[in-house]
Amino acid sequence: MTRHDRLVGLRARKTPWNGDARFASALEKFAARVGESTLQYGSYLHFFPNWLRVTDGQISEVVYPFGKIEDPLFGLAMVWIYDCYPFVHTGFVEQYLVRHNVPREDFAICLGIQALSIIAKELPFPSPGDATPYANALWGLVDRALSWL
Repeated sequence: MTRHDRLVGLRARKTPWNGDARFASALEKFAARVGESTLQYGSYLHFFPNWLRVTDGQISEVVYPFGKIEDPLFGLAMVWIYDCYPFVHTGFVEQYLVRHNVPREDFAICLGIQALSIIAKELPFPSPGDATPYANALWGLVDRALSWL
């Protein structure tokens, strides 16, 4: 799935969040910068060890076969969204971005769209006044992503 595909899917999802001003504004800001995607087979778990077995330098077994063809930055964003300990606290994401020459804006678009998708899927609407730490963390990631555009 490309960034554009994810964006179209998020807009088409029947959720009360689509009518929320903060949600809609963030979605449009990401839409304005969506750009191109590089696609590869994977899931957010493919950033972790042991999802492939390699024999004599060749992939011999896919241990996690439930991946999909998508922009790998969506999977990388999930490391932050689900606070995949210990990777999120080691600079793993940041090092991946530097080593693969990924512009921060490209990651920001995927992080923002992914966080909005999780908000639409998992958070109650409207958010209670005393939002949970998880809700605050998701909105914090959206805000961080917007600041990088």
